[in-house]
Amino acid sequence: MSTICQVLREDRISNPSFIFLEDGVQRSFSRSEIFLFASALGEVLEAKEIRREDRIAILLPDGARLCVAFLGLSCHCIAAPLNPAASLPDLLSWLEDLEPRAIMVGEGSPPVALEAAEKIGLPLIHFEDIAVPIHGTTPSIHPEPRPEDVALILHTSGTTAKAKMVPLTHGNLIRSASNIADALKLRPEDLCLNVMPMFHIHGIVACLLAPLVSGGRVLVSEGIDATRFFGFLKARKATWYSAVPTRHNNLLDHLKAYPGLQEGHHLRFIRSSSSALPVALFDSLESAFGVPVIEAYGMTEAAHQMCSNPLPPAVRKPGSVGLPMGPEVSVVDSQGKEVVSGEVGEVVIRGDNVTPGYLNLPEERQERLEGGWFRTGDLGHMDNDGYLFLHGRVKEIVNRGGEKVSPAEVDACLLRHEAVAEAACFAVPHPSLGEDLAAAVVLHKGFDADETTLRTYLFDRLSHYKIPSRILVIDSIPKSSIGKVQRRQLANRLEHMLQAGSEKPTDEAERFLAEVFRDAISGCMDVGRAANFFGLGGDSLQAIRAAQRIGTRYDIELPAHEVFRHPTPQTLATRISVLRKEALMKSLEKRLANLPQEQIEALLKNI
Repeated sequence: MSTICQVLREDRISNPSFIFLEDGVQRSFSRSEIFLFASALGEVLEAKEIRREDRIAILLPDGARLCVAFLGLSCHCIAAPLNPAASLPDLLSWLEDLEPRAIMVGEGSPPVALEAAEKIGLPLIHFEDIAVPIHGTTPSIHPEPRPEDVALILHTSGTTAKAKMVPLTHGNLIRSASNIADALKLRPEDLCLNVMPMFHIHGIVACLLAPLVSGGRVLVSEGIDATRFFGFLKARKATWYSAVPTRHNNLLDHLKAYPGLQEGHHLRFIRSSSSALPVALFDSLESAFGVPVIEAYGMTEAAHQMCSNPLPPAVRKPGSVGLPMGPEVSVVDSQGKEVVSGEVGEVVIRGDNVTPGYLNLPEERQERLEGGWFRTGDLGHMDNDGYLFLHGRVKEIVNRGGEKVSPAEVDACLLRHEAVAEAACFAVPHPSLGEDLAAAVVLHKGFDADETTLRTYLFDRLSHYKIPSRILVIDSIPKSSIGKVQRRQLANRLEHMLQAGSEKPTDEAERFLAEVFRDAISGCMDVGRAANFFGLGGDSLQAIRAAQRIGTRYDIELPAHEVFRHPTPQTLATRISVLRKEALMKSLEKRLANLPQEQIEALLKNI
């Protein structure tokens, strides 16, 4: 197994002038120049008495310089690139965890980086101050790192818990990069047009290190938007790019506004990872670009890739994250025993690309099982062909009064509605169920759908206990810096909408139903016409009692599922009006069955 330093050194000897990295504007770096930078950086680090086990935070603008800084630092110590757009509190929290010896900054670094360094008392290393020799010296790295030495520390995304620090060795990174290069059959003539942040494992390993080990090239530009993407795509003849579904969706939206921008491209495939790729988005991408879309499965703790769909002519399965591509992958039950094909369990992995363990966490929190298996925290199943299908995060499962609901499953169903562009289900507290399910959706431009329409759509496709009590139509869903949905933030951010519905009932039926809701739900006070029965704290038993009382009042059969489908006084009143008319018509038809048709028509006209 190799190291980043060794790959750079060997490439410098074999092809010193080959441009490996460019920013699309004015900077470009050959592998030889990066090795020279690393050599010169070593002298600066030595003067500051920074050693192999020391950590250096990087706060450079996302782009080519950040890549060079990471590669150079990894040859001497431990690099820790941080999000340059982070707030000061987040940055201070990460630095407190990390305990770096210094922060590398440069032109364009955010002011918050200097403020954080001053508050903590950390010295700065300026990228532009590294004096790279041009002539007269033979660059060297001494001592060179070993495969088992840590090269990189990243924080996890923290979508379901506080972010953990993940150390990754040179061996982890090079193995994962090689796995990706093999899966995608990367070649020296390939150019990756990078749109992922280089402080995230997806960008670092898939879009930087995989091209490095395969002898290819990378274009990484600061602040690349959709317009610049399509400009670079054709001008630089990029052959592939990898992104999260949110970014793919943004590019497709741009194409809707400016049709034909992608024509004449040189892509041979598109890769998607770091979040589930909806099948509709998969189809739209393939239709728009006319090349295979390859969905892969990765996480920071695995130095990114664990599974990938293969390139054609091998079988790709939309909705699946593919076959194991590198580490061993298995699915186990709560006891750690492998489950049969098709059964859902927790995904576990082991292999040369898997982190040696979280930093500063006790053994019982290292997520290891017997035999060296690492618990991913993801639920999934494998089909008979060995393709892995994911079902969401273990910690995201909503326990709705004993019924377990996967938010990812409900998301996927919502996304099949033609009006829904984005969907995210999440847990909300419930007084009797413990947890209830709500959903937030963003609609496609030009489409219209309300909560009742979407809940009705779900009732025809999912079991009743999986239907969200509330579906909120909003403008945007909170996401991480790479586009991952932040489910943990949704309940707090949308609390005001979840509690909405205070408008008073407008007629006798709504007033009666508001009274029934209030009486059925213990501790419930005022009930507005748009108040949700389950959002108020109602459960299935209370819904049954409420339905019985309503049915008696209006002399109709009212199954409890009608309360599930129409959970507000406003919507339930409308539904009851329909049911009463239907009941009346059935009664009339039965009573008038033996009358002449003329008399029936005359009577109906007077109703």
